[in-house]
Amino acid sequence: GYYATSSDIHEQKTVEEELRRTNTILSAHFDNTPLAVMEWDTALRIVRWSGQAESIFGWSASETLRRPLSGWRLLYEDDEASVSEMIKGLMEGRERHATLLHRNYRKDGSVIWVEWHNSALRDGSGKVISILTLAQDVSSRMQAEERLQFMATHDGLTSLPNSVLLNDRLEATLSRALRARSRVAVMFLDLDHFKDVNDTLGHRVGDLLLKEVSRRIRAALRQIDVLARISGDEFVVVLEDLPDEDAPDHVARKILDEVRRPFQIEGHEIHVSGSLGLALYPEDGTDSETLLKNADAAMYQAKELGRNGFRAFSMELGQRRAHRRTIETALRRALKSDELRLHFQPIMDIKDGRVTRAEALLRWYDPGHGLVLPAGFIPLAEESGLGHAVGHWVLDAASRQARAWRDAGLGDIVVCVNLSASQLRDTAMLADLKKTLQRNGCEPSWLQFEITETSMVRDVEGASLVLAKLRALGMRIAIDDFGTGFSSLSHLRTLPVDVLKVDKAFVADIDARPGSKNTRDPERGDRAGGAAIVSAVIGLARGLGLDVVAEGVEKQEQLDFLKAQGCAAAQGYLICQPLPADEFEAWLRSRARRKPPRKKRLTS
Repeated sequence: GYYATSSDIHEQKTVEEELRRTNTILSAHFDNTPLAVMEWDTALRIVRWSGQAESIFGWSASETLRRPLSGWRLLYEDDEASVSEMIKGLMEGRERHATLLHRNYRKDGSVIWVEWHNSALRDGSGKVISILTLAQDVSSRMQAEERLQFMATHDGLTSLPNSVLLNDRLEATLSRALRARSRVAVMFLDLDHFKDVNDTLGHRVGDLLLKEVSRRIRAALRQIDVLARISGDEFVVVLEDLPDEDAPDHVARKILDEVRRPFQIEGHEIHVSGSLGLALYPEDGTDSETLLKNADAAMYQAKELGRNGFRAFSMELGQRRAHRRTIETALRRALKSDELRLHFQPIMDIKDGRVTRAEALLRWYDPGHGLVLPAGFIPLAEESGLGHAVGHWVLDAASRQARAWRDAGLGDIVVCVNLSASQLRDTAMLADLKKTLQRNGCEPSWLQFEITETSMVRDVEGASLVLAKLRALGMRIAIDDFGTGFSSLSHLRTLPVDVLKVDKAFVADIDARPGSKNTRDPERGDRAGGAAIVSAVIGLARGLGLDVVAEGVEKQEQLDFLKAQGCAAAQGYLICQPLPADEFEAWLRSRARRKPPRKKRLTS
């Protein structure tokens, strides 16, 4: 026989089925989620490994289940400490949730960035029974962030550190030098006439040149040295752990030699040079800002002394730079506070003594320094970017004065205005000039523009184009200080000019000795040739149909010589010194009153 018992397990089966269904749904959700789902027991063995975990890490569930965390190559070695600390906090109950970003290995050995979200699962008594982990591969995001970080701290063309990263590395270098009581050299390098390369060969060639320059300089430095490109054609080099006192000078010469070597770029042989400034820690500054500023100042001194070389910073240079900064600040104030003035020096027609032109000469009445002549601030204005503002002020004041003199009945006085090289290169100058003339009611023929030979020497064709447009408006054009700029006579023949102004240095050398033929005298050196040069210029101008003005006439003998040679006009202290507008007007009126009436011709 047999004995049988039975019991109702319907509810138990229902619960089991519900658990299976719930587990199936949960597993399906885990497999379909873009996050990897993993569960670890208290011994840190894998008890759940979703399909997405296999996709991210490469291992299948069969390869990972019951496998301890320390039993396989999953964690990146440098990040093991932070992971262990996170797990310890979860296990000890100090944290219920923890998010961590770190690197992991895939099955194929590649390294990926993974963001982990971990939760400690507890029973009813609060005891940790497992850790549930959701993980996401964020390598693409990290790479994008790294690219953005690189772009924010590196130059896009050369991949060198930019000014942001340079400051960080220089500060770190100075901190190490302070602890070690060592010296640091900071160099500021600027390529000479780099703009000419862009203008003649194009920006593409210019960019390739900058990349090659950076490669050469980098190769000339040690691995620990810093090379940064901070803007345009400006580079900064930081040297630490200097072996001896001569090391900075040696490296500076090495860099300049590399820059001077010809570059072969897209079939062009390009020759450039560099100007380099050097500042040393701690002698020339104890912080990054001061060192960079002083190295920059030394670089500008190298440019002023002829370029293609290097200069070390000195206290004298620092004082001069501070003075220039003071002058620049004061000049900005002067433009706003109406401290600039125009003085006027008459240009006299030698034949009949009439004054129909006057050169406008800029003066600055600084409350702190008194009268400042142009040589004391115009070069600084050009360097600091104030040249345009100063030039605009002069044009406005000169055109207003030309209008005022006509309204006052002084006659047709033409105001002669000096144009700088930067104004000739300014594409907006012509448009601004037209607006200024219209606003002040000044006719173009009431102005004459004067330019120096040196202002045209770098771009004769461009300057000629601007001068031709000015002349087309009705203005006369004069070449100032003629004979000092070594310009080509072929250029003079084609330039749209009306007047040559002989430089005062040649006029001063006119020999006035009785019976002198103004030939070169070995005992008197070049002074005997002054008259010959003046005569040659007058003859040249006459042959080209140009007017001639002799500058710096201070003696009657000089004026007599010029008249005998057929020079059209003269300007200088013999006639009148530069005067403010009201005094010039009074001088002109008194001269008109003193002038005797013309004698009538006697007839037989």
